[in-house]
Amino acid sequence: MDSELKIIKKYCGQIEERINACKSRDIAVLLMNRLCAELEQNCKNSNVMEYLQKHVSILITNYFDKNGNQKLMEKQ
Repeated sequence: MDSELKIIKKYCGQIEERINACKSRDIAVLLMNRLCAELEQNCKNSNVMEYLQKHVSILITNYFDKNGNQKLMEKQ
């Protein structure tokens, strides 16, 4: 997993910060789709692509509630 994460960081940057900056789940999903498209252009390894999708899906689950709202922004 470390090698996949290094490849993802190289082509996609700080994913967690980018997902956290999204105001809604819908925007985060659009970002995930964009990240996958960017990575696919530069990396043909299916394991890396799967890891990216799983990683971002977990981040989205952690940062957004069932209504799609950003959990941390609601508290501010």
